[in-house]
Amino acid sequence: MPDPRSRRGRWYSLTAILLVCACAGVAGAKSIDELAEWGERAPDTLLAVIGIRRHPLRRRHTPSPATIGRVLGAVDGDVLDRAVGAYLARGTALPPNPT
Repeated sequence: MPDPRSRRGRWYSLTAILLVCACAGVAGAKSIDELAEWGERAPDTLLAVIGIRRHPLRRRHTPSPATIGRVLGAVDGDVLDRAVGAYLARGTALPPNPT
């Protein structure tokens, strides 16, 4: 899925932001602020797996509500839906049943 943002000024990958949103949504987040709050409260080990690194000179190390809102506003929902559907179809395919 193409990243709709300009290359300049990116701190987080599109994948990392979308994974924070997905995890937060599964955990019950219902707003942009709750998505960002989930990221702030997530353990550093989980954030590292998602692809978010702690910056030693910055207080915030997860995407802000403004960043999440801009990304979600810019992403084409249909393209995202197709990309996630294709990923799930590949990752959840059952092996053939030997008879």
